[in-house]
Amino acid sequence: MISSLMPSQVNPESGETMQPPIQVSIQVSIVIPTYNGLRFLPQTIASVMAQTFQNFELLLIDDGSSDGTAEWVAEFNQAQSITRTGHQIRFFQQQRGGVSAARNLGIQNAVGEFVVFLDADDLWVPTKLAHQVDYLTQHPHVGLVHGWIALMNEAGILTGRVLSSRPEDSSLARILTKNSVACQTVMVRRSCFDKAGVFDPKADTVEDWDVWIRVAKFYPIAVLPEVLAHYRQVETSLSRSHERMAPIYEYVIEKNYAFCRDELTRLGLDDRTLKAKSYASAYQCLAWKAIQCKLPNVKQAYNYQSRALNHCPKIIFTLEYWRLLVAIGLKTLLPPKRYQLLQSYFYGLRSRSKPNFKS
Repeated sequence: MISSLMPSQVNPESGETMQPPIQVSIQVSIVIPTYNGLRFLPQTIASVMAQTFQNFELLLIDDGSSDGTAEWVAEFNQAQSITRTGHQIRFFQQQRGGVSAARNLGIQNAVGEFVVFLDADDLWVPTKLAHQVDYLTQHPHVGLVHGWIALMNEAGILTGRVLSSRPEDSSLARILTKNSVACQTVMVRRSCFDKAGVFDPKADTVEDWDVWIRVAKFYPIAVLPEVLAHYRQVETSLSRSHERMAPIYEYVIEKNYAFCRDELTRLGLDDRTLKAKSYASAYQCLAWKAIQCKLPNVKQAYNYQSRALNHCPKIIFTLEYWRLLVAIGLKTLLPPKRYQLLQSYFYGLRSRSKPNFKS
């Protein structure tokens, strides 16, 4: 097995963490931000260690946790040394700064040719890295490759719902109007960040969409038509997070249309029409969040749907518009448990109607 890195050490004079020299040429840098995520972190790390592709380094960025993450990492690295299984965690700690700052710290310290991201409660399928390294090696002009993601419940049981995307969804115009790139499935060339920039802390909650837009301006983006990751749906107490997200969506949309205007002109695209679609998509996303959060707000969901329609009246002819409208109506009429049962049933129907996928 390829050796990665020795454990971090502390300089006794300065108290600073010293990273040991790299022993081998690392091809993939895995960046995992965590904040009090120890409940699921061991499962996540296990899915990393189970990869069929092993030439990677693992960077865990602790964003101010107080749940014993540091102690668990020390025990993990010690066990890895004893068993000589090779991979150890490069552990970094920062004061609470958010997921963007954590991922940026990981990018800053990454040494691999390719960078991938994984949240501390999600999982990868075993061939995730192998398939993506193979693809980027064979397609040197592609800057980023991503894939499909399967949803699982808090207990780690797959719900049957798969979020898929098509090759055409990865164009600049499509990514500007709607994010179809799941961060857990991404592999990006580290050199892309030099040109496109890194994560913007001001774009918190949609910071990954902001980055993919900028990458798409400069590089082709590709998608592998297979499930590469499992996303854990954990109930959140942030019942009003959709209200916090609304101005962030506006910030990301306005910022990136200004950034991409020259490229859109070169492509012969009408940025005003695209921007209207972006706002409509954003408000529909907020409407879904308003009815699916811990404390649903049906009235606010209707408001978001109306704002989406005002920005782009043509959405009335889309299936997504009517799906959302029906969901809001059912949320109004049905008790929560019955709504969840009906939702699970329809998700099952949708997953069975999709083409077979690899996982």
